[in-house]
Amino acid sequence: MVSDKNKNPTKDLNMEGEDKEVELHTYLSKIMLFPEDLQDKIIEDIGMLPRCTKAAVNELLASYSALKDSRIKKH
Repeated sequence: MVSDKNKNPTKDLNMEGEDKEVELHTYLSKIMLFPEDLQDKIIEDIGMLPRCTKAAVNELLASYSALKDSRIKKH
């Protein structure tokens, strides 16, 4: 028996479909808010995600946001 997830493995992949450009623009805008040295790391990490879902990208951005916040507090 095939599970629903296996029937459509890209159903939660928000980087596909009609809103692809809007999603990409939104994420790029969020990434641009980070310091320049972190931007490349974030983009590289997104590229290495096993499944590039909206949840996975948001989780990655949240972890970098926490890192950015801790850097600010140190200064």
